[in-house]
Amino acid sequence: MNYLNLLYKLYQYKKNTKRSREDILKRQAEKLRDILEYSYHHSTYYQRVFETVGITKENIRQIPISSFPSLDKATFVQYFDEIVTDVVLHQNDLQVFDEDIALTQMTYKGKYHVLGGVLSALDGVSPDDLNVDKLLDRLPKEEIGEVILALPATVDGQITSHYLVSRLKEHNVKITTLAQGIPVGAELDYMDEGTIQLAINSRKEM
Repeated sequence: MNYLNLLYKLYQYKKNTKRSREDILKRQAEKLRDILEYSYHHSTYYQRVFETVGITKENIRQIPISSFPSLDKATFVQYFDEIVTDVVLHQNDLQVFDEDIALTQMTYKGKYHVLGGVLSALDGVSPDDLNVDKLLDRLPKEEIGEVILALPATVDGQITSHYLVSRLKEHNVKITTLAQGIPVGAELDYMDEGTIQLAINSRKEM
């Protein structure tokens, strides 16, 4: 954010702090309607769902906010490509995540697939409990060129990665995983031997 943008943000903040609660709620509702209207015109999923409950482009700004259908995590995962309206996400790459949807806020500009967890014998999580088959179905349909595995650096995460690799090798797709090792800003004195060994194995020429 540059200096002028920062000044503008500060001006907007001071301006909003002087508004009444009713005015703020009204402006929030207007902003929400703008988002809903944008979603109707740019997302095939929202257009279809809105129209099933009688919401059209003619009445979208008159319908009570409470009448709009909600979206849960499972639905978001299932219809991800229809929901997302950002065109930069439509690339021939796909990144695999576990249950943390927040990771999709990263700067990676590609398609995402949420597994819904990792394999765990102790917790009774098997391949049937994860969205693996849906991932495999997407590969030929969307002409995916690379799958980047982004899973926890834990025993369960490693087991899940090995399982996914065995399934993905059946398809003509490049399989990669995130680099592991010393995080940015960390002190070597506080790193364990395993982390240092991973960093050494992943070293690169300068």
